[in-house]
Amino acid sequence: MSARLYVGTDVALQKQVRPVMAIYHFSAKIISRAN
Repeated sequence: MSARLYVGTDVALQKQVRPVMAIYHFSAKIISRAN
């Protein structure tokens, strides 16, 4: 697996994961506040 391809897929994964992590942190704040 070439390094260039790996970096490309890593950037694509980060673009997909970042909104999911933001939603996760947001919901975690709400849950901790509710408790």
